[in-house]
Amino acid sequence: MAFLKNKTRNNLYEYENSVQKSSSTLSKGTGIGWGAGLFFVGLLVVPIVIGMVH
Repeated sequence: MAFLKNKTRNNLYEYENSVQKSSSTLSKGTGIGWGAGLFFVGLLVVPIVIGMVH
């Protein structure tokens, strides 16, 4: 069990490192573009989800 926990922690650590590297190599403009895209997707998805729930 401890081995599995350790393995998971290592995988998360490596994942975070790769994310940080990729995000630092990306320009801020790309990040803003992604943020805006996700924001608009959220605006589209949220009403649909609310409509399905009710």
